Amino acid sequence: MFCPGHVLALVPYDEDVPEPDISFELVACKICQSRYATEPMQRRIEATLPANMQKDSGGLEWIRICPVCRRNIEGQRATRQMVLGRSGKRA
Repeated sequence: MFCPGHVLALVPYDEDVPEPDISFELVACKICQSRYATEPMQRRIEATLPANMQKDSGGLEWIRICPVCRRNIEGQRATRQMVLGRSGKRA
């Protein structure tokens, strides 16, 4: 197994070598405030994604929203489109 970001590596355990203690604060979702990702991880995603893919048509920054809120928002939008489609109205 490897780290997709190539920032971590597995090494054989050696009890004579102290284990490093590394931690990162998690950032809060802009909607529900649950903590879900590290700031370095979000910066890496922002650097990788083109700017036009980082926000939706409503200006919502997807990487600043937790996966649960993303699914909820997408579900609400899909439901609204389906209901409007059945009623003959446009979204």
